[in-house]
Amino acid sequence: MTYAAIGEGSVSTYNSIGLSAVAKQMDTLRNELIASSQETCSSECVEWGLAQSDFVDIVNEAMAEDWDGYGARALIPDAIDAARRFLRALPLYGTPPAISAVPTGFLSFTYQDPKNAKNHIHIIVTPNELHFSYKTDGLEGAAKSPFDVEIPSDVSRLIRRVVQTGR
Repeated sequence: MTYAAIGEGSVSTYNSIGLSAVAKQMDTLRNELIASSQETCSSECVEWGLAQSDFVDIVNEAMAEDWDGYGARALIPDAIDAARRFLRALPLYGTPPAISAVPTGFLSFTYQDPKNAKNHIHIIVTPNELHFSYKTDGLEGAAKSPFDVEIPSDVSRLIRRVVQTGR
């Protein structure tokens, strides 16, 4: 299903019927994160656990219409599922991305070079595609790639370039 096919009625129906299911999934994910954080792991591992916890908090905050006070659309259920798959598929190197909700009902992930803020990749996850813009080491552009379970190689290479330039 493409995001254009999800009408306002579909989203409000989901929110009234399926919100408890989403809340249960978020609680399950949070409990998994708490359990895994109790194991011994590196500081990088802890950072990634916190990023996943942030994901849960952001989803919970943006489930309602007008969550930003400026008319933002509630997160689209298929987009939440796609963003969860995206987060789980990301390689665990470097600092995790900043995660935020987008007023159009999607979630975004941003990697930024800590040494040079101009180097970045910004990715918006839709149910079937990744829309991304980037600037790194003289390369600049925007594109989209299909997404199901694995991170497309073009996106993975750009993430690696931004993360590795910051080291």
